[in-house]
Amino acid sequence: MTKATPLPSREILHARLRYDAESGLLYWKPRDRSTFTNGGAATQARAFGTWAARYANRPAFNAVCSTSGYKVGRLQGRNWLAHRIIWKLVFGEDPPQIDHINGRRDDNRIINLRAVDQSLNQRNRRPRKDSRSGIVGVYLVPSTGHYQANIRVDNRTIYLGTHTDLDAAIAARRSAEERYGYLSHNHRKAEGAR
Repeated sequence: MTKATPLPSREILHARLRYDAESGLLYWKPRDRSTFTNGGAATQARAFGTWAARYANRPAFNAVCSTSGYKVGRLQGRNWLAHRIIWKLVFGEDPPQIDHINGRRDDNRIINLRAVDQSLNQRNRRPRKDSRSGIVGVYLVPSTGHYQANIRVDNRTIYLGTHTDLDAAIAARRSAEERYGYLSHNHRKAEGAR
């Protein structure tokens, strides 16, 4: 796994952005005219006026990536994930990975974010869109019509049995999630469907 590009400094982030922890939204702070240094005085004045009219005090990092569902934005000539920028603003550090606890990738309230390693982040993943069961770790075996359950722990797959009905397979998966300390979307998904 490659190391992520370091985020802009906390000082730069605080100078440019305001974070509303209650809503999870970022806003552009008004900028001083002296921060516009490209071109001559007239070009700088025009750039400052355009930026102030278009961005000052307006939402920042509000675009949603079509492939990942995360909020993104541009700063210092690079695209950044909003939740990583927020973490650095609040805690002053570049996190290894950020987990959205409730599974909603556009919910960047600080109470919904936690720094995790890759292993823990994988434990909180959503079911694949093509999942026939709708539950992570529960799979329909087409040849038998039964459901197989498994769970990954410490880079190994633990077989939880083959079950004749979906409810039994879900129960086996839930029990294993509790035993191995998973925080999973399976519970909300299964309960909402019933």
